[in-house]
This record gives sequence, C-alpha cells and structure tokens, in this order.
Amino acid sequence: MSEKVNTLEGLALKIELETDLNRVKIDNETYDDVLENQKSKLKQWLYSMLHTGNLNNQVKQTTKTFNDLNQQIVSRIKDPGIRVETSTQNFNGHTYHVIQGLRINEEVNEDNSLVIPCSRPNLTPGFFIFVHTNNGLHMNKITRHYIYADTPQYAIELWSQCVNELVEKNVSFSAKVLSSSDSYPRNDALVFYSSEDKEKVEQVLIEHIERSPLKIKKGSQLASQLRHNLYTAEEPIQINGIQQSFGEHRCSAIADAIQDYFNTGVAFQLLLKQRLIANQIDIKDLSKNAVQ
Repeated sequence: MSEKVNTLEGLALKIELETDLNRVKIDNETYDDVLENQKSKLKQWLYSMLHTGNLNNQVKQTTKTFNDLNQQIVSRIKDPGIRVETSTQNFNGHTYHVIQGLRINEEVNEDNSLVIPCSRPNLTPGFFIFVHTNNGLHMNKITRHYIYADTPQYAIELWSQCVNELVEKNVSFSAKVLSSSDSYPRNDALVFYSSEDKEKVEQVLIEHIERSPLKIKKGSQLASQLRHNLYTAEEPIQINGIQQSFGEHRCSAIADAIQDYFNTGVAFQLLLKQRLIANQIDIKDLSKNAVQ
C-alpha cells in the first residue's frame, strides 16, 4: 500500500511551504513564484503532483500522439449501443429531435427514442469514453474508480476486459481510458463511473486488478486505495455552479489554502481545514464529501 496522505493532517505534512523563497515543494518537486502566478497554474501543478502523478501531463499533446490509441481501443471493445430518449425543438421553422441539449438529424422511433453508440472517442480531449447507462445518464450519486497504468498496452487490455464484462452483465456504468500514448504513466489512466450499480462495478474491477496488479509507489494522494493500483473517490459537490473533476475540485481548495498562507502567514493546517470544509470535503478522508 502507498503512504496514507488523503487526510487533512497527512496532506498538510506532505506540502512544504517556503515563504522566504516564495515556493512550494512536494516530493522534491518545486513550484516557484506562488504569489506572482495565477491560482489556475498552481492548481494544475497540484493536480499533477497529488492526483495524476505525472508532471508531463502539463505539456500539451503533439498532433502525432493526440488520441493515437483510438483504433486500438475500438478494436478491443464490443459496443451494443444504448437507447436514449429524445425531446423536440423548433428552430428556424424546422422541428429537430434533441438529445441532452444537442440537435440531431437522425431518424427516431415511435417512442421518441434513438439507439446511439456507447463509444465517444472525441468527447473529452485525451480520453476515449464509453457510456453504458440508462438513457445515457447516471441516476444517483456517482462513485469514481481510478486505475493506475504505466503503459498503453496494460491500460487498453485491462480497460477493455472490464468494459466487455460489465456490458455482458448489463451493468450501468461509464468509463474512460487515456487515448494518447504520451500521457502514460498516470494514476487515472482508467476511470470508471457508477451509481446504482456501484457494487457490481467495484467487484469486477477488484477481480481484474487482483489478476493483473501493478506495483505503485505513489497513487493519487487524494483518492482512497482499494487494491494495488485501484483507487476510489466520490463525485465532488460542485460549488457556485463550477463543474470540476474530482482532482480539480480538491486541488482548487488546496491552492486556495496555499495562497491564503502566503498572504496571511496563519497556520497552514488551519487554513487548509477551512478551505476543505468550505468545499464540503471530508477532512478525515479527502476522497469523500463532507456529510451535511
């Protein structure tokens, strides 16, 4: 198991703050010019250091490697399609069917539904997404499962096996896998999202990880470790309508606390606690949301 960090106390000890040098250190990596740079830059550095585990992810992908794994991924999965309900919208005198806010020109069934692919290769930059949920949506509170992968070969093999088994068992889930070879290694190379079928998804993932685990020195410092290179976290509670991923949400609060410290000199652990609570993050387990 990797060291336990995902608590308020563990995280506060992990982050070294050097006000005289205007810099932050984590695991011998340094972030300079804290006061001069915008919060977004600090947040991205924290995201790479504490969650994804790969500072190279801050570098933009080249045209050559961007989504270069898509064909390999497509060839390994079975896509049964999912049925989604449509609504109608009038625009410039024409009636269009609409799916989740997008107008389409496809033929729909008499019950105003349409079968669309589960595969979404270009929905999120750098990831291949697969959606196998009721009407294309998660109905309840979402749980995330992260799997570390060091190579595309390991990631695609494991991800496709899990996806195909979950589809065969008619489990409700969605998932994504890194589709750019330059992005590896990464703690969140594979991500599975589930709600009503969370236990079923978790069981399948655990079984596959137990068969082909990877040793990992430092997984996500924010999520909770289940087995080997498998971690889990709750969907973050979004504040002020700003949509953020789990890692972005946690690192945004941490970045605020760091800037607070450099501006005030108040004890960092106290400032961090205040920011975590304000963002409804459980200070005893950062992978969870605080119970209101």
